[in-house]
Amino acid sequence: EEKRLPWFFDPGTYGGVIVLTIFLIVAPLALKSALEASGMDGNQVGVALSGVFVIGGSLLWAFSYVFRVFSKDMTYSTQLKQYEDAVIQKRFEELEDDEVDALLGEIERESAL
Repeated sequence: EEKRLPWFFDPGTYGGVIVLTIFLIVAPLALKSALEASGMDGNQVGVALSGVFVIGGSLLWAFSYVFRVFSKDMTYSTQLKQYEDAVIQKRFEELEDDEVDALLGEIERESAL
């Protein structure tokens, strides 16, 4: 069984999207308040937080893109794989019974090696 995140942390669910959105709104505000309470000027805090979130978001996006490229988990690769599977399935359905038996026999011989 595949391990999955709880629904409220999984960004692929509505609950995960809502929790992530709330976190991305609350975290910068809390950090801004904490930095201002520590004595930093409000303008400096705003500039610093904006820079951190823009640069951090850009780096996060770039790393996620590179990860998806290397894991071949991109839309084109997924669609190509689904198309190839559908073509193979269609060709298999068009085979005669004796051709299917011969193919299955060949697969069994290869798997026995």
